[in-house]
Amino acid sequence: MISIDPGKKGCIVAWHNSQPISITDNPYIGNKVDIDKLYDLIKPALTIVVEDVHTSPRMGVVGAGGFMYSLGAIHALSKDKKLIKLAPKRWKNVMGMYGKPKPYALEVVKRLMPEQFEKMIGPFTNRVDRAEAVLMGLAYFKLGL
Repeated sequence: MISIDPGKKGCIVAWHNSQPISITDNPYIGNKVDIDKLYDLIKPALTIVVEDVHTSPRMGVVGAGGFMYSLGAIHALSKDKKLIKLAPKRWKNVMGMYGKPKPYALEVVKRLMPEQFEKMIGPFTNRVDRAEAVLMGLAYFKLGL
């Protein structure tokens, strides 16, 4: 299974036996997702868990276009796989994140996976996108999907 936080700052987490085994930043060339690299990352997975997100007026036309292109590519490349779309409200509720500021995701991952935190998130404390992709995967397992 892989969990994906879509978008330019998002990432892909690969899982095995309910444990994260790798984390990779979403492959982008400029403002567009690199379809070939994305395919290589998605190909081995049987199940894809992706955040069910939408554009917002604050994104701007170029940002929204690139974001939807990325999300569409994930959906298209998942055509022969089990695709699960998790709404932010749902996975955040399950992980105790709903209503909390985004940086709280880092604290939750550090508490739940202290030995893996540095490896999964990296030495930078501003990688909320990575923490959210990990938490989305954990929510998938908690929900028994």
